[in-house]
Amino acid sequence: MRYRNEKIWAKYKYEILSKSQKSCLEIRHSLRYTDISTSELQEKIDGTLLLDDSPQDQAYAFQRIWHHFEDVASQEEEVAFQTVLDKFKKGQAAAIDVLENLYELLQKYPNDYLMQSTIFDELKHGQMSS
Repeated sequence: MRYRNEKIWAKYKYEILSKSQKSCLEIRHSLRYTDISTSELQEKIDGTLLLDDSPQDQAYAFQRIWHHFEDVASQEEEVAFQTVLDKFKKGQAAAIDVLENLYELLQKYPNDYLMQSTIFDELKHGQMSS
């Protein structure tokens, strides 16, 4: 059960973090310190996904995703990411703009862990239908 829960959590972690950092921490705590069942975990995930978007939590999640690329991305790619993130924080860009930037990095610098993340699902499905 623990292995299964960790696989589920890895898939949803960044999407949950983008909705609520507090919920993310609560779920992580449950995974580490309790014997949470898979159905309870899925209920917590589903409940969090129903929350309204939180721009502050989204920005934090985007920064956490960026950390997967910071050692391989070029200076120009870092500037591009920071620019779109700053615009998002000021309300001058949408979350999808930041995700597109990160997804481009993911295509250039493959990362199996991130590729499994549901936070990129809209972009992955859009790419498949193109």
